Amino acid sequence: MPKAAKNTRIKPCTSRFGGSLLSLLIATLMMSCSGMNRNPIPYVSVSEIVQMSKAGKSDTAIIDKIRHSGTVYRLSASQLVGLNRQGVSDGVINYMQQTYLEAVRRNQQLSDQSYWTFYNDGYLYGGYPFGWNTGWYP
Repeated sequence: MPKAAKNTRIKPCTSRFGGSLLSLLIATLMMSCSGMNRNPIPYVSVSEIVQMSKAGKSDTAIIDKIRHSGTVYRLSASQLVGLNRQGVSDGVINYMQQTYLEAVRRNQQLSDQSYWTFYNDGYLYGGYPFGWNTGWYP
């Protein structure tokens, strides 16, 4: 006949370093996660906007995608005209320009070009996908 199991109790780790080690582990994990992009939403490139416009997407759909991404555009006058010639509607162009104006209104330092990311497509980008504080963009 098998022996009856004893009522054994598992003792918790009571080492004097146990609590400190756990605290250190938790702190390390929290610090490593704090630098990570909370919600990695890609930026919406100007070429994507042109493609969506040519594909017949509505202004509302394009603007919603831009707004959701948190992308901000710093466009020159000639770039604005070029977008119009490529078929981007006035409503979308106005919204793109408004992202810049609103960002600069919230933080005057953003008028300095050093805050902007220049891509090989010839456009300057900013906003959430580029590490800006959430209060800096619309």
